[in-house]
Amino acid sequence: MEEEEKMKEGRRLQGVIRDISKEKGGINEEKFWEVRRKIVGRNEEGITAMLNSEGKKVESKEEILEVYEEFYKVLFGKKKANTEEEKDTEKNIEEKLQKILKKGKEQQPLKIEKIDIEKAVKNLKMKKAKDENGWQNEMIKAGGEVMVKSLQKMFNKIMTEGKIPKQWNKMGIKSVYKGKGSRSEVKNRRGIFLTNNISKVFEKVLMEKTRESVEGSRWQCGGRSGRLTRDNWMI
Repeated sequence: MEEEEKMKEGRRLQGVIRDISKEKGGINEEKFWEVRRKIVGRNEEGITAMLNSEGKKVESKEEILEVYEEFYKVLFGKKKANTEEEKDTEKNIEEKLQKILKKGKEQQPLKIEKIDIEKAVKNLKMKKAKDENGWQNEMIKAGGEVMVKSLQKMFNKIMTEGKIPKQWNKMGIKSVYKGKGSRSEVKNRRGIFLTNNISKVFEKVLMEKTRESVEGSRWQCGGRSGRLTRDNWMI
């Protein structure tokens, strides 16, 4: 049995070598990690026993998920204002937010054109993780004209109604050990957040539309790609 496994592994490595040999330009820095993955495969970390907020060790999947849930609720939860200064700041932010929302309701919704979506889809990166619904960027790109028209219709409806699809509020969190401290403490693990891939296209479209309006003036440096506010210090 052991000999059979060795032969199987040998055939796999030979296949990897053949695939690499076919690639033009040989192996460079950019392809190093891809080549390494092909040879050694992906290292999937198993479920690790965790310590809950009381310092008790838990091992069942359900209890471990509760540990993560509690941790992220605290991490991303609203922080309570304690001092008068913090309360005043919170009040001012809320007042400004309400003014922005009121002004937004009085304006005409942003019109998203076909070319906006085509540009965003074209710039999507390949070989990225699937979202919670199993969507990958490759699927969006392969959708072609039909996909672009569907996204345009969806995005314009969102802009008109001001409602985000409930599926976009779901997020997958992958926990990865940081390499320091105990693996059983959630603070020593980094969360990788997998959001809906369609929502990312929507964000890219809005970012580009916003950038166009912000960069209307050649003297505008804040919020611009490749420019800083300090570029105008001398002026």
